[in-house]
This record gives sequence, structure tokens and C-alpha cells, in this order.
Amino acid sequence: MRHEPIFNKSDIVVREVTKGIFKVEKSTLSFYKVDSYLDSGALTVLLNTQNVLLLNKDDYVVHSNFRVGS
Repeated sequence: MRHEPIFNKSDIVVREVTKGIFKVEKSTLSFYKVDSYLDSGALTVLLNTQNVLLLNKDDYVVHSNFRVGS
């Protein structure tokens, strides 16, 4: 995986499965379980509060708000 260091340090990793729907692939958060789905509203909240790695269907990083010091 090309983005493994960021993947390992992210609180949550989500992949877009269709327009506006995202599947959780990794989560250290108790309220978002792996294989659950999020809509764009829930993702927006996460982007503002957590270290999120967002991937597209082709395994490319679309967004990462990972901060080195966190």
C-alpha cells in the first residue's frame, strides 16, 4: 500500500464506494466500526475532528488531514 505510514497513524480510513457514500476500512474510534458506512455529513464531522485518510475506489489518496505531531 503506497500510503501505509499515513494509514497506520490515521484514526479512521474511509473509501468512497459511490458518490457521497463511504465505507470504513480502519477505525480506532469506538463509534465507527470497520465495514460500516458513512454519508458525506458524517464524513465532514470526522474531517473536522479526527485524523482521516480518504481513499477513492482506485486506492488513491483523495484527502488526508493527518498531522505529523498528532
